[in-house]
Amino acid sequence: MRFAIASVLFLMLKSALSAEEVKILSPSNDTIFLTDEMVISGTFKGGPAKFTLTVSDPEHPELPSSGVEVSACPSGYWQGKIGKAKTGRILIVVKFGNAADSILLTRGSNIGRRHQQKVCFSWDAGADRELEKIANNTINRKLPQQVLTQFIQGVHDHTVLVFARAYASFDIEIVDSPGVDVHNIIMIKNASDVFGQTRFDCGNRDLEKTSEIWVGSYRLSMEGSRFERWGPMASTDSWRERMIDLGEAIGRTCAHELGHGLGLVGPSEDAQCGWMLGCDDGHNWDRIDRECPPAQRFHSGWCIMDPNGKSLNNARIAEPRPNQRSTRQPAAFNAFNRSYIHYIHPKP
Repeated sequence: MRFAIASVLFLMLKSALSAEEVKILSPSNDTIFLTDEMVISGTFKGGPAKFTLTVSDPEHPELPSSGVEVSACPSGYWQGKIGKAKTGRILIVVKFGNAADSILLTRGSNIGRRHQQKVCFSWDAGADRELEKIANNTINRKLPQQVLTQFIQGVHDHTVLVFARAYASFDIEIVDSPGVDVHNIIMIKNASDVFGQTRFDCGNRDLEKTSEIWVGSYRLSMEGSRFERWGPMASTDSWRERMIDLGEAIGRTCAHELGHGLGLVGPSEDAQCGWMLGCDDGHNWDRIDRECPPAQRFHSGWCIMDPNGKSLNNARIAEPRPNQRSTRQPAAFNAFNRSYIHYIHPKP
């Protein structure tokens, strides 16, 4: 019996020692590259085993994959190089024995580093009246004018804070006045089924553009029975809580609209940046995540460039749950979007 137990333990130890592991460390998953060649590298563990690194086109799975030579070092690192990749997505799969890892990359084009992008915010009087209506219609007590004035200014301030938080890693500067290198974000009273609009500009070649944020659309979406769709917001909230709610929502929309102005997320028919494969009129595409699991581009509104119609309202106000207040968790740019902005507006 003692011999049998020892044999089992020996076999388990041998299996653990011989089990292969392999990881891709560089580049990061779902990022963009512009060069003709790309070096792929990572780590591996285990005994002697066969290495393979394959490159395929997830848009055309019927096409054969191509193999890439891999150099392995005794220290546990490996490296391979791909070249002559065509524009668009490519799937990289590395195998070492029975272990495997994969990433998605995109060969981009028509983009490059631009000058610093300056951004100017402005609110028209009609937009401020819409904020007053939201406060009066979604809080179950009447607010005096002095408090409403504080509320409006608080929404203004928090909107800019949320926007600055989203772009903290990039060469984006907030300024006080328009100019030839300034993107103007204007808050207006318009009300519709959209929250903002901006023209696409692949590579952000024109630094002077305008984004419209339709504050009335927020009021319209919160009126009457529609307010129930905005949980965990409740009529018993304090005016300061609602001020943060609106600052989070409007600031996120400002970040989203500037993203369009920078060139995110070009739809497939876009002549310059169609390789982004944006959907729903130029947004993160949930289908890519389903077709190619390494991608992580869509998250029901938790990614800033997700489409309006597929974004949860609690994500707009940075609340992780729709039925209970919690610590705010703001939406962020996904890896693909961050990679693009880093190319055109890297932090100095």
